[in-house]
Amino acid sequence: MPELPEVQSTVDYLAPRLESRKIISCSVLWARSIATHAPKVLEKLIVGKQISRVSRRGKYIVIWLESSKQSAALMIHLRMSGCVEVISSSQAKDRHDRVVIHLDNKKELRFNDVRKFGKIYYSEKPQEILGKLGIEPLIPEFSESLLTKMLTTKKGAIKPLLLNQSFIAGIGNIYADESLWLAKIHPRRLANSIRKNEATSLHNAIIKVLNEAIALKGTDNGDYVVEGGLYQPKVYGRSGQACASCGSKIKRIIVGQRSTHFCGKCQKSKGL
Repeated sequence: MPELPEVQSTVDYLAPRLESRKIISCSVLWARSIATHAPKVLEKLIVGKQISRVSRRGKYIVIWLESSKQSAALMIHLRMSGCVEVISSSQAKDRHDRVVIHLDNKKELRFNDVRKFGKIYYSEKPQEILGKLGIEPLIPEFSESLLTKMLTTKKGAIKPLLLNQSFIAGIGNIYADESLWLAKIHPRRLANSIRKNEATSLHNAIIKVLNEAIALKGTDNGDYVVEGGLYQPKVYGRSGQACASCGSKIKRIIVGQRSTHFCGKCQKSKGL
């Protein structure tokens, strides 16, 4: 599933291609891709509107539309296999194209989703959807002291907590594993057992890993969600391979029903 770096890379791609463009029409080829409205209703709501900007919130691509409400937005969640492109209207459609938004420059925004899990939302009160998300990890407000405070009240394992989008927005399986490895914290450690210095290490690791991945345009898993991503995980997906830090074999376990990769030597269990 695309995570914060992949979504940010997608937003960086979309912004110069969509901003200031006007929506001419909308073709919904798979009705279930639209989470909030019937296809015909959605078309009436967005046709004629100009795209003012494109941003990211957690794992959502947010396409802001000029309207009398001044806050209307299309929000795209790519889920497992969704991807978006802006291409010429003359280019042949792909059989996995689910929603096509026609623009005023003979280009189209195409939402392609092989597995059909992705969703598009429209709202004139986008905070009703986006407001449920936790803090963004790359804003100044996400400080070492704040993370330390956030962890003290949480009794569950740290790995599932990092995946909880109402706790911190945007982190998924790849970058949770990467951050915990860099911070040398076992994925099954109870969140409220993490000491202040460890919370500081985790805070710094999250920011470092996410920024590195964004700079490299994310991780390319060969699923066409993000093509050409150059980030190479140090532990995620590397079960049985050597740890880049100590040379021990990377282990794979299940934590919170999610596949989890870690180094048993670098990330000691500490009594677990």
